[in-house]
Amino acid sequence: MFTVLIGKVYQMKHEYLIGFRQALLRDIVDIYNYADINEFPKGVVCMEIHNCNLNIHYTASKEIWEQLSQMYTEMPYWIGFVEGIPHWYGTSGKQISASVEPSGLQLYAELPQEEWEKWLSNFKSRASIIMGYEVGEPEEGFDFSGFWDDSDYAKEE
Repeated sequence: MFTVLIGKVYQMKHEYLIGFRQALLRDIVDIYNYADINEFPKGVVCMEIHNCNLNIHYTASKEIWEQLSQMYTEMPYWIGFVEGIPHWYGTSGKQISASVEPSGLQLYAELPQEEWEKWLSNFKSRASIIMGYEVGEPEEGFDFSGFWDDSDYAKEE
């Protein structure tokens, strides 16, 4: 009896996932049938994937990370830390998460472009106040200020 019950639950779960996958694929195919985003039916939102590294280095002080953690909670659409990782949004396919990497603070997002730009600009402005320098992407020329002494690398004369 117990084995039959487990088998039935597994079968129901499997059928549900197959149905969900088919519906999702149908929606994706429907979206890609449009050549131009302006032709999308009303209510369809085009999500874009964004990856952004910021010049906030992992060697920042504990005090700085505590201030940044507090700032996270004050950002729009904050939902909390999930397994230690800050998350925003989490509804309607929208999401933002952050992680500390050797290359800096990394933000990953799935949002429409305009919404992402607005949210990221707000984040950078708030983080700049905490950090004491302009926060931006190193790839765009923003330095990691104050985290190490460049004099160790000075050329000998």
